[in-house]
Amino acid sequence: MESISNKIIAKISSITNHSSVLPHNELENDLGMDSLGFIRLLVEIEHDYHIKIEETYLDIGMFPTVKSVCEFVENLYVSTQDNL
Repeated sequence: MESISNKIIAKISSITNHSSVLPHNELENDLGMDSLGFIRLLVEIEHDYHIKIEETYLDIGMFPTVKSVCEFVENLYVSTQDNL
């Protein structure tokens, strides 16, 4: 799932205007991502991976780090593919 993580990291970098985004970076504290940026990220992920992210997960506080977002999307994507 390395490519999913790399693509998400690139998206986060673009949204936050940070050239160096690492898995351990905190979305809010280290990268300055706000709730609007987070929603934008999730919408782009839904579009790119043809997945649906439930409203329950629209809270940036549920995903403190870049890695937590990547792992969530990877798991959701795999479970979606398993159901096809």
